[in-house]
Amino acid sequence: MHWNTNEQKLYLFKCIIIFFSFFVIMNINHHNNIQDLEEEYKAKEVENQRINKERVDEVLQELDEEADRHREELEQKNKDLEEKDKEIKLLEEKVNKIEKELESKTLTLNATKYTANCSPMVIDGVQYGGCSGITATGYDVKNTEFYKGMRVVATDPSYIPMGSVLRLHYGNGKTEKVIAMDKGGYIKGNKIDILTDSKDEAIKFGRQNIKATLLRKGWG
Repeated sequence: MHWNTNEQKLYLFKCIIIFFSFFVIMNINHHNNIQDLEEEYKAKEVENQRINKERVDEVLQELDEEADRHREELEQKNKDLEEKDKEIKLLEEKVNKIEKELESKTLTLNATKYTANCSPMVIDGVQYGGCSGITATGYDVKNTEFYKGMRVVATDPSYIPMGSVLRLHYGNGKTEKVIAMDKGGYIKGNKIDILTDSKDEAIKFGRQNIKATLLRKGWG
């Protein structure tokens, strides 16, 4: 096959056109591919941003909910503390009231001891009769010094009424619960006579100033 010069030129021109077209097509495809990749990348980036935002929102929501829970717990604890403070204040007021009541019921007594069969005596030039074994309230103490577990004492009814219950605080640290069920001619004011079964003990005790707490005034 022999080509003349024109045919050769035409053929070469066609080859150039084909090559150029192929090159253009390749460039277009490459450009399109790049655009597709860029769009895909942008789409993925947008999706990632959306997902990250959702995760951040979820975390923030969880943190807000947790903060709300802690805030509610703290508010409840503060309320509980306020209630406890009120209870403590009320208890302190009650304690202070009791202490004041106890202070008002604390007496200083001039104490002696006597027996159920004591003899008549003269005190400060005044004659006083002996003991019959029956108290002023009619209780028989010939064989006991106690009434319902409490030691019997004689008092001035105008100062400590009959039936009153006291706790005596002796100087040696011992205490004793007593009940006023007797009186005596020489028992005046803050004087108190404590019943005992031993004359020697009464003599040994002598006269002492002791503290007493008034637990009950009168028969109650």
